[in-house]
Amino acid sequence: MFYKAPFFFAIFCALAIAWIGIAGQAYIPTCTSHLCNSVRSLEWETLTAGIFGLAGGLAVLWATHTQVASQRKAAVDLELLDIDSFTSELSERLTALIQVALQASENVQFDDPESAGKANMEIEEATNKIETGLLFEIDKNHRFPAALRQAARNAYNNTVLAKSFRFGVTKGRMDYTMVTSTQQGLNDWAQNAFEPLEELKYERRKYSEFLMKR
Repeated sequence: MFYKAPFFFAIFCALAIAWIGIAGQAYIPTCTSHLCNSVRSLEWETLTAGIFGLAGGLAVLWATHTQVASQRKAAVDLELLDIDSFTSELSERLTALIQVALQASENVQFDDPESAGKANMEIEEATNKIETGLLFEIDKNHRFPAALRQAARNAYNNTVLAKSFRFGVTKGRMDYTMVTSTQQGLNDWAQNAFEPLEELKYERRKYSEFLMKR
């Protein structure tokens, strides 16, 4: 912070001058050089009081700057509330969805339409729990940069992509190859599921930094 270093430097200088004025003469009792004479005649009380006054002014500026920055951050956080709420909710739902999807996938048996149908239903139900209301609010808020709104859409679309991996429930679509192919697709999706969400967080940070500097 801009005022932090000058404040502490002023305090250091004031204490150093006070020490020289109080204790410095004990080290130069017989010295008659210009420097020693300057130490003896140093009006350290006046200098120290002046520098402490400067430090006080810097402290006020530091506190004011900190308060302004805090108020600005609060305003930025309020403006980005929909983004933060959407990100938090989607992250929570995505974590649950991954657990459901992987467990359901693991329970599917070859040539078993009942286990395949159950897995499809569990994955779809978990996916349908993801709300779209906040995404709609974000999408129509054109104060947000296009990149931020697109990142939110991408994060949502990638999450609901899970229900596109469906296990076959009819003969010919339940053999080893078909089942393992769907399981592998779900595993690959789960491994990369959070990448669009991280991109959303990155775009949020970029916009937040822009607003803080505005």
